[in-house]
Amino acid sequence: MKRSLLVATLSFVAFSCTGTNGQDGKPCTVKDNTDGSATITCPDGSTTRVTSGAPGKDGTSGTNGTDGKNGSNGMNGMAGTSCSVTSDADAGTKTVACTDGTKVVLQDGKNGSDANSSLDFSKLTAAELSQDDFVVTVQGVSNTARPVAHFTVKNAKGVGMRGIPPAYLAGLSLLQLVPGTPMTGGNGLAVDTWVSHIANCATCTAGTESASATSLVDHGDGTYTYTFNKDVVNPTPYDGGMAVAGVAYDATAVHRFALRFADPASDVEGNKANAFRPVDVTYDYVPATGQNVDGQHDKVNASNCLTCHTQWRAGALNVGGLVPFHGGQRYDVRYCVVCHNDQRKYAGNNIAGNPVIAEPTIDVDGNMTPPAGRTNIAVLHGEAVLDLPVFVHKIHAGEYLSLKGNYAGVGNEINEFNFPQDLRNCTKCHSNAAQADNWLTKPSRRACGSCHDTVNFETGKGHGPLDLKMLNDNVCNLCHDPAFIASRHVPLVKPDPANAFLVTGGSANTNASWVGNPRNAPDGGRAIRYDLAAVTVTDGGPTGVFPVVKFRFLENDAGVVFNTPDGGNELIDGFVGSPSVYCAFSMPQDGERAPADFNVTVSAYLRNLWAGTASGSGAGVLTGPDGQGYYSATLTGGRISPDATQLTCGLGYSYAITATLPLTQVSLPSFPYDPVKKTGGLSLPANNVWKVASGYTGRRGATASTVAAGQIVTREKCEGCHGQLGASPNYHAGQRNDPATCAFCHTPNKTSSGWTAGSGSFIHAIHAAKKRTVPFNWHAVAATEDHPWPTGFWGVDYPGRLNACETCHTAGSYDLSGPWYTDANLARRRVQTVATGTYDAVTRTADGGVPALAISVSPYVVADGGTNYGVGYGYALGTQQVTEAAPTTLVISPIANNCFGCHDDVLSRMHMETNGATIYESRAVAAGRTEQCVVCHGPGRIASIKAVHAK
Repeated sequence: MKRSLLVATLSFVAFSCTGTNGQDGKPCTVKDNTDGSATITCPDGSTTRVTSGAPGKDGTSGTNGTDGKNGSNGMNGMAGTSCSVTSDADAGTKTVACTDGTKVVLQDGKNGSDANSSLDFSKLTAAELSQDDFVVTVQGVSNTARPVAHFTVKNAKGVGMRGIPPAYLAGLSLLQLVPGTPMTGGNGLAVDTWVSHIANCATCTAGTESASATSLVDHGDGTYTYTFNKDVVNPTPYDGGMAVAGVAYDATAVHRFALRFADPASDVEGNKANAFRPVDVTYDYVPATGQNVDGQHDKVNASNCLTCHTQWRAGALNVGGLVPFHGGQRYDVRYCVVCHNDQRKYAGNNIAGNPVIAEPTIDVDGNMTPPAGRTNIAVLHGEAVLDLPVFVHKIHAGEYLSLKGNYAGVGNEINEFNFPQDLRNCTKCHSNAAQADNWLTKPSRRACGSCHDTVNFETGKGHGPLDLKMLNDNVCNLCHDPAFIASRHVPLVKPDPANAFLVTGGSANTNASWVGNPRNAPDGGRAIRYDLAAVTVTDGGPTGVFPVVKFRFLENDAGVVFNTPDGGNELIDGFVGSPSVYCAFSMPQDGERAPADFNVTVSAYLRNLWAGTASGSGAGVLTGPDGQGYYSATLTGGRISPDATQLTCGLGYSYAITATLPLTQVSLPSFPYDPVKKTGGLSLPANNVWKVASGYTGRRGATASTVAAGQIVTREKCEGCHGQLGASPNYHAGQRNDPATCAFCHTPNKTSSGWTAGSGSFIHAIHAAKKRTVPFNWHAVAATEDHPWPTGFWGVDYPGRLNACETCHTAGSYDLSGPWYTDANLARRRVQTVATGTYDAVTRTADGGVPALAISVSPYVVADGGTNYGVGYGYALGTQQVTEAAPTTLVISPIANNCFGCHDDVLSRMHMETNGATIYESRAVAAGRTEQCVVCHGPGRIASIKAVHAK
């Protein structure tokens, strides 16, 4: 109740009272605080602070005003002066010339370099240098008095190398090609001649320049410019005496720029290892046009050389071993002419001129004596011995040279050099090059006379029956046309004069015919090839099977149909003889059920099968041809036991002339055949062909002669150096010419004269002659009138790097890394037999000499006529009876057998024997040992075979 009364009372008061007007209010003041705010102060002392409000919205745009009038045109300017710009790339300038006579020369600015696009050569570590493989590329050479060469240096990844010190660029040279065009002038020769401009005079020897800080410009990005010190145009002396060389500069002629990028701390004799792989560079061009003509004047392809020589270029740190000459820094054949040219005939570099070096005196036997004041022969028949075509020909002709003496560059030993194939196979070197046929189409005194050294063209002595003088090459090809030259450069081996048909007691295992190369056959020669379709087996009864070989002959790719035998005819008209069908397999031996190598063979002479006269172990049946022209030979002379493994059969092989005369062409008058003596005719041995029989696994996993897999060595690798295997040097009459089938006969059980005759070792021993400490005198020949000292395999000088195993071997086959080389398969390899039976004591001849056969006996066996090492392994085909080798036979354990052919020194032998190897000890001793070679030398191990042979 009280609350309601109060409200009512207030309402009454408000509506009941009215007061008088108050006084007018007084204005307040506003002060800007300059910080976006203002203070309002009123008279009664009250104040308040206010801030600025947000900006208001823009107002609406007004309409555009009217355009004003255009202004008046300005006055025309005065006509300018016409100017032109010319560039001088070599000088690096541009010249601006105007019609008012003014001219200004502007120097090109130096291009900036991207530090990320090149590397500083001087900052590379020794390891980085040794692991790289630099590439030098020439962009061009100027046609100026002092030629300017532009080139780049990059690493193996294509990154430019800046900062190369000038000392690393040496051997810089410029040569001019004087063409061999005798019929139109030229140099009077039919052979092109490189003449160096870097010589002190017209009769001075060639020289080279080395880069310097003034002649070499490093552009900072891997590009360089080199300016020659020599003015090649001026014909007068200048720059301290350097004058025109042996040819006047001709800007329209082909020139060759050459340089060598190499470690200057390593000398050219290889006394100090190269820090990195050196680089030889040549660039052929025509100065007048700048045209690049590289390769257009090559007569030899360097890759042909390397199939024998393996490597001329040094490896970094000389990994792989030293190379034959110049420390591996001068390795490119095209670079050789920088020094090895005709200017080597001059006696020196005297600016006043130099005489041609005097020639030797020659006695009636061809022995040469150097001229007075000299110890060697530098000029012969007017030619510089060290001129490249002369020098190379003489080195390879070696033992065939008629003139003997101390030649410049190689000494007396040049007459001992053996070319590993027939010297007349000129295309071994002269092929796969733009002018490779020059040997055939451009005969010259220089090229021909370097091999045919009995000819003196200046006097005419020895040049045909009339001793014709030839003072130039203008008419050489009138007599020596390509057809004539080709007919005289055919690889041929003459019939062995000691063959059994001619000499009582002579050799039956040799050639009674001429032996040639089917790929370079003489005119009229018919080359037969063998096509092997299949090798199978047929049931031979409860004790084994008979091998069946399906094959055909091919001539010009067409199948050959054999004659029907009538008792007097031959297999093929125009031929006598035939190949053989040959099979090899493995039987249990030394406790191993499936030995890794062959130990038994069976064969049949095809002519006997055809004639129906085959008997004994050579019995069999020939059927065919079938619809495709194939014949089938079934060998029934010995059943292949159920225990046999690795059955492999092939075609070829015949060479025992009295029983299995090889296929010989007898229809050529130029190779006469005597049907009574059975000598003469022409044999062009076909490549042996073979296959693993169906149902069998091949040796080392091989399948056929046409498939490289499983083969330890391929024919192609051998023929890269030897041409036609077995022809020259001659062995097995050229008929056994496949390296894989060497193992048919040259098994681990084969021994001769106390040496291994297994292919796994003796081939190493032959090629390693210069490395061996004990001469490999197997098959050595006693001194004769023609050879006044004993000769043998110890005289072989392998032309390549002996430790470059893959020159001969397929990858994985020699270092035990291939798929076949498991521990289980390695355990199947048998020891190599090296001595059986007895060896007669040496009884000297009346004059104190040694009998011919005695000098071939191994020094590792006792040759006293009494010491008996026991019988070797044997197998009788008819009874299938195995005769195990006597425990007293001497052997070499399998892995050591491969190594000992090369590594025969005392320390190496001790190392092998310490690690379980057996070397010339009894079979019984070997049975109690286990080779531990793979522990260190196996694939991926600390001293793997591949790794240690790369050093």
